[in-house]
Amino acid sequence: MKKLLILFLTLIMSLNLVGCKRGSDLEEVKKANKLVVGITYYEPMNYKVEGEWTGFDTEFARLFAEELGVEIEFKEISWQDRLNELTEYNIDCIWNAMSILEQHENFMSFSNPYILNGQVVIMNTENAKKYSDSTKARRLKFAAEEKSAASNILLEEGYTNKQLVKTQYAALDAIVNGTADAAIVDIIFADAVMGKGKKYEDLVKTYTCSGENCAVGFRLDSDLIDPFNEFLEEIRDTKLIDLANKYGLTLC
Repeated sequence: MKKLLILFLTLIMSLNLVGCKRGSDLEEVKKANKLVVGITYYEPMNYKVEGEWTGFDTEFARLFAEELGVEIEFKEISWQDRLNELTEYNIDCIWNAMSILEQHENFMSFSNPYILNGQVVIMNTENAKKYSDSTKARRLKFAAEEKSAASNILLEEGYTNKQLVKTQYAALDAIVNGTADAAIVDIIFADAVMGKGKKYEDLVKTYTCSGENCAVGFRLDSDLIDPFNEFLEEIRDTKLIDLANKYGLTLC
């Protein structure tokens, strides 16, 4: 028993020593020659064309990796697990049109904002004619992505008739399938997937719930933040505005 205890304590001390040897985020990225970026499938920010990742955030992240002189790896994560992925060092940052939320500030540090976003209520055409504002719509059942800015609105506004789902696509699917009457999603996402000839062409935007700024999420006090913010300002009026125009987005 005593030998097992000694072995256990030795193992714990070894793990602690390994943890202490980890350098700064910037040092580790340089050492690995790779920036690991956490994303979700989210048009027009990160999505695939012929099996390859593309989108505004995808292209922006590639530019930053080039600036650092390293390769880039996009890791598709569950949005609900994003904080764990970051704090457990599975990714170096979250780059997914993420809204700056106060409740995240104890777990991550945000970059300077770069894109305007917001939350908008989506309905089918029939409901949109009858429920044009938040007072009228409160009687409806809402769908929203779990642990997102949209689900925060439902919580803060006291909505009890709600359905929390894994993705924004699933929130819109809930309307199409009849399991929800309305959904709250990102405006930039809605604009990318709704409209004539698009996947959700029979759904419409109604009223806006909030306006938000998007930023990249890094670990608390990460030394990747300053290089990123400097790079952001360096390309804001050149390459970044070209990317924003390409994807129909508005810079902060």
